[in-house]
Amino acid sequence: MDSYTKRFEDFPEGLISWIENIAVETNCKITKTEWRNKFDDKICYTHRPENPEEYEVTVTVCAEFKHNIEFIDYLIENKLKTISYLKNCLIE
Repeated sequence: MDSYTKRFEDFPEGLISWIENIAVETNCKITKTEWRNKFDDKICYTHRPENPEEYEVTVTVCAEFKHNIEFIDYLIENKLKTISYLKNCLIE
């Protein structure tokens, strides 16, 4: 049976545990979490590096059905919008 995969690049590191829980709840699987150096693409870790601010997090999610991936994409988009809205509320 086919599976669907989507990479979420430049993913906020603070939301990794959240996306792991959401993946389980939506019958998806996190197949890979990578920290890629912002200045050198050749440097990549599968665990949290010593200086995480120098790295972009990429999370790869796999699911049996496309709508599960689309739902996770929707949840991430709304979570990021909510975080941005709340940050703007704090500034004002």
